Amino acid sequence: MNDASTSLRVLEGRLRIRLPQVKGSESEARWVETRLQEIEGVNRASANPLTGSVLVVFDTRQIATHEIVAALCSWGYLGEQRHSDGRVAPGDGLRGLRLRATTELVLQQLLAALI
Repeated sequence: MNDASTSLRVLEGRLRIRLPQVKGSESEARWVETRLQEIEGVNRASANPLTGSVLVVFDTRQIATHEIVAALCSWGYLGEQRHSDGRVAPGDGLRGLRLRATTELVLQQLLAALI
């Protein structure tokens, strides 16, 4: 499998995602920050070229997590991960990220309702 994995963490109005293309590249970090901040509903975006981590703070009334993920995908940052033999790795890519983002958000809302 591709060793440059993508991870995702979601809180209400906050998305943290690791992008292998950003790690080690100051120019990629600045480019993705700029592009994300151009999206209506995104309040702040910061990318760390040392870790490849991108933090996006957004208004959930204006934009959803999956729309931000879709934008990253359209810019070529996310896609299907493949095993060394060419098979698509299950749960990777945009579909897997959307599923994880939705699941995390639902679980957080359920926990908040219980408290």
